[in-house]
Amino acid sequence: MAIGIGRIKHHHFTRHGKNEKNLIELLRKRDAILQGAPNLVTRINAINYMLASSGVFRKTLKTTMIAMMDLIGDRYIYPLISTASKAINTIANASFRMQSPPCPFTVYYDGVDSVMFEEFPSGEAMRHLAKNLDERNDLIRDPEFREAFKKEIKKKFAPKVWHKDLSKTLIIDCPDSSMIDKNFYDLAEEHQQHPVDFFLDTIIQYDKKIRWTTTIANDRVEKYDNLYNHKHNLISFSDAGAHLNNMAFYNFPLKMIKVVQESIDAGKPIMPMEKCIWRLTKEQADWFGLDCGHLKPGKIADLVIIDPNKFDAITETVETGQIEEFNNYDRLVNRNHGTVSRVMVGGKTIFENENFVSDYATTKKYGRFLEKQ
Repeated sequence: MAIGIGRIKHHHFTRHGKNEKNLIELLRKRDAILQGAPNLVTRINAINYMLASSGVFRKTLKTTMIAMMDLIGDRYIYPLISTASKAINTIANASFRMQSPPCPFTVYYDGVDSVMFEEFPSGEAMRHLAKNLDERNDLIRDPEFREAFKKEIKKKFAPKVWHKDLSKTLIIDCPDSSMIDKNFYDLAEEHQQHPVDFFLDTIIQYDKKIRWTTTIANDRVEKYDNLYNHKHNLISFSDAGAHLNNMAFYNFPLKMIKVVQESIDAGKPIMPMEKCIWRLTKEQADWFGLDCGHLKPGKIADLVIIDPNKFDAITETVETGQIEEFNNYDRLVNRNHGTVSRVMVGGKTIFENENFVSDYATTKKYGRFLEKQ
């Protein structure tokens, strides 16, 4: 999908205006696509992405941006972005799409090894200013740093993706087994400490040996109806491939299918199943201009066959798997045993009965490069 797509991260809008403008105009000229990631802190530059798509007195530029979610720590942002997306497409003749994961957005941390800490100055300093672990720990011990961290983490109305609520955490691994299955807030109460002091002391003591998790968005199933049916979003955005130890959303299409089927079974359908499959396949292929996602004569047979009797295997549980090609590097994966009966690429079976064919990704080539039409 990379062909014909220009991606700009947030700092390019603020520091490299000329280069950013040149790229946007090049993409517009070539009928290509702009994909962006807004600044996690201010989000103001998200407006620039929307305006770049406008087709008033010029050619419309297809633009997509991450990510429209129901954030626990910022409940107002979803309706705001939702309304803005509708407005820019309706009023300004744009082709703008937000990206929306259709399931709870749960992240995992090894100590403070996560981009989420870059949302506020003291968190960013903790991750990037120190040259080594000893220097970082000295910074964390500094009373002035701790006061700044406490002040920034409790800012109620500051823009944020991570809710910064230490009571909404769950410790899943630690050298001190008594801490497992507890959260930092309750443990701080047990130790009669301020939650931030306890958290920072724990980071000094265990660093990446303490592993914890929290859900930051899409925790309210009752909001899925609007999210799934929003006209100006794409049901996409995993980012798991870029954050191998922090998240696993490889099976988000299966999760959406399960939610929709459960709503149908309950007599309160979020949408017909046909629309659900369309949103996950043909709609996106057509928007990106790719020759895929269609099930009809003359099209290449890329198929996934799902057993609806095995939807119970689709859960929020993650496991650890290895990437053989990278010396068995550990990463988070999703398992949905038995749910996917068969996968075909280009009319050839590559996966069946819980196993890949013997020559897949080794001696035989499957698939093709998807070039924008």
